[in-house]
Amino acid sequence: MATASKARSVSLRDKLIKSLSKVNRPGNFCSSGDRPITMPGLEVEGIGPIGLPLPKSQARKLIRLCRRAPYGKGTETVVDTDVRRVWELGADRFALSNPKWDAFVDSIVGDVKKELGLERRKLSAHLYKLLAAPNKAIARWLKACRSQLVGRCATAPQPPADFRREHKLSCKCNDCRVLSGFLADPDNEQLRLPLAKRRRQHLHQIIDGNGCDLTHVTERRGSPHTLVCTKTSASYVAACQIHKRDTKNLARIRDLLDANK
Repeated sequence: MATASKARSVSLRDKLIKSLSKVNRPGNFCSSGDRPITMPGLEVEGIGPIGLPLPKSQARKLIRLCRRAPYGKGTETVVDTDVRRVWELGADRFALSNPKWDAFVDSIVGDVKKELGLERRKLSAHLYKLLAAPNKAIARWLKACRSQLVGRCATAPQPPADFRREHKLSCKCNDCRVLSGFLADPDNEQLRLPLAKRRRQHLHQIIDGNGCDLTHVTERRGSPHTLVCTKTSASYVAACQIHKRDTKNLARIRDLLDANK
């Protein structure tokens, strides 16, 4: 049985190698490069032209127009702010107005086609969605990659310090002022607020909308019910995960660079 299984395995391998040997298409398996900075001229419906770097006032307006961005988990698409704290906006809600932007993208697509050996194929770029990531994870990763590939002298990402985030809430009502004071107090771990349903719902929305490091549940005893907010270290845990991932990715990049010296 073992001999027959090994023979089948060898036969399959030989067939695969034979099939791959017939592939005669020049090109690399990936494409990379850089370009002089070209701003896209971002304009968002309901806000207008967006400044870059993004001002805090426009960031708040932008997030109010967006929805939470989901991510793939196995066969499902889910929203989990402990894993991905990102907002998204559909392509029908914004435009890129810089007349030089299309030519900029076309030049990139042309280089990609050439490097991948796809000159005779039709390849185009399509505007998909706008992502807003306030934790700057994307920017940190891109900066680390560019420093390593271009300068070849990047230092490893610094591990995050243990911290508790303080949030400037978008609402200034009395309940939100109490919540802001609680978030700013390092010695207070839990907040209990007996509130009517409408006021509890408002705080639930504020906490979720501002990405506060809190669990918030309604204790359904007494009247009115009590909103119980407990501080967490979600941002610190997420920062640790990002640091671990970035360190691993930088190690892979170094290995690739060393292999191609």
